[in-house]
Amino acid sequence: MLEFKKESYYKDRLNKIKYKCKLFSIIRGILALNSLVWIIYFITDIKLSLLIISILSFITLLIFIFCTNKYYKEEEKLNNILNVYKIHYRRRNHDFNGLLDDGYDFLNKDNYMLNDLNIFGKNSLFQFISSAKTKYGREKLANQLINANDKSDKYTNAIIELGNNEETLLIESVINNLDNQERNLDYSIFNNLENYKPKFSKLSLVINIISYFLTFVSLILS
Repeated sequence: MLEFKKESYYKDRLNKIKYKCKLFSIIRGILALNSLVWIIYFITDIKLSLLIISILSFITLLIFIFCTNKYYKEEEKLNNILNVYKIHYRRRNHDFNGLLDDGYDFLNKDNYMLNDLNIFGKNSLFQFISSAKTKYGREKLANQLINANDKSDKYTNAIIELGNNEETLLIESVINNLDNQERNLDYSIFNNLENYKPKFSKLSLVINIISYFLTFVSLILS
C-alpha cells in the first residue's frame, strides 16, 4: 500500500498560508476602509489634495489585492490536494461517503453478470475505485471494468506505476478543480499537464486597472 509521505508537508504549508491569508484579509479590510474614509472626506470637502489621496489609496488597495491573490489561490490548491488524501483514506477504510460517482449511468439492467458483481451503482466497484472526472476517463474506466479480460501489459504497468507514485494525487487534485465544461474537453490535453502554463496577458491586467480607476474617478466626479 502506498505510504503518504507528503501529506504532513501539505498540511504544514496550508496552515502557514491560512495564517497569511487571514492577515492579508485584515489588511485588505483596513485599506478598503481607508479608501472609503478619504472618499467621504473628498465628497464633503472637494479639494484637489483629497482627490489625489483618495485615488492613491484606492490604487494601493488594488495593487495589494493583486499581489496577494496568489496566496488565496495557493490556499485553494492545498485544500484540493488534502481533500484528495481524505478521499483515498475513505477508500482504504471502505467508506463510500464522499465517493459520489457510482457510475449508475453505465448500469445495464440486461447484463445480469454485471449486476450480480455490483460493478456499477451504489456501493459498487466503480464507486470504490473511480477517481475519473472527465467524460472520457469515466467511459474508459467503465469499459475496462466491463471487459475485464481486455488488459494489455502497457495498461497494467501504467496502473502499477501510478498506484505507487504519490505525485498522482496532485494530478487528481487538479482535475477535481475543473469545471464541467473543462471536463468535457478532449482528454489529450491532460497528457501534457506538467508543462502546461496558463496564458497571462499583461495588456488585460493594465486594461482592468485602468477601467477600475476610471470607474472610481467617474463615481467621484458624478
